[in-house]
Amino acid sequence: MKKTTKVLALLFSFSLTALMAQEGHHAPAKKRTFPKNLSAQETSVAKLYNEVIASVVTIYTTSNSFTQTGPVQNKGLGSGVLISSDCHILTAAHVVDGSSSISIKTQDGKLRKATLLFSEKSADIALLKLDVPDSSLSHATFGDSDTMAVGQNVYAIGSPYGMENSFSSGIVSAFRNFNTLYDGTVNIEFIQTDAAINSGNSGGPLFNSNGEVVGIASSILTVSGGFQGIGMAVTSNTVKSLLSFEDRPWIGIEGVF
Repeated sequence: MKKTTKVLALLFSFSLTALMAQEGHHAPAKKRTFPKNLSAQETSVAKLYNEVIASVVTIYTTSNSFTQTGPVQNKGLGSGVLISSDCHILTAAHVVDGSSSISIKTQDGKLRKATLLFSEKSADIALLKLDVPDSSLSHATFGDSDTMAVGQNVYAIGSPYGMENSFSSGIVSAFRNFNTLYDGTVNIEFIQTDAAINSGNSGGPLFNSNGEVVGIASSILTVSGGFQGIGMAVTSNTVKSLLSFEDRPWIGIEGVF
């Protein structure tokens, strides 16, 4: 039995590696009709997913490193969310920092090039913009994370291990303050949540029940290496504070907040 389990685990690991290496080349999703026999709560959550999914993107990166045997090209994977009609995208800083190229897969299945505009490692936040904006793309709206309460429902969407558009739910477990920036004027606050966050979820949005972005997935605390119920997402108000400084070249997007 142990031997069989080990083989299955190896096959599953290989399958995930192959899946991630395909850089967005997956079969189109099957069209589904909305079921009529859901409970009121299930209907509400299912509608929430359908309303916000158009703003969620998958991010593929390439970076170069050098080893004793020569140059190596590294592939990376993360998630993000469109936040303006000008096609600005929020993600985690660690997803894109050091990348030589960034490709964004939008919900229409297209891969689009993007440029990094801003990155703040202490808050693990980065702002991108599509090189060729597309006004037909939907973007999310920001919520006020200061009005969130412990115990409130939250929902994460991203591409864990390359499995695009994965949806998980949980609650706000706590609020954590780890750092301050800009002479103490910006408090870096995180939402602690038990909504499942895994490798590939980084940079993806955390929504409240109104379909508003209240956090950006950043990290997990784990002993096993996988999700153990403690995920961190930088709050939307922290992001708004970082993007509101007058020396930012993208100050025009503050209207979407």
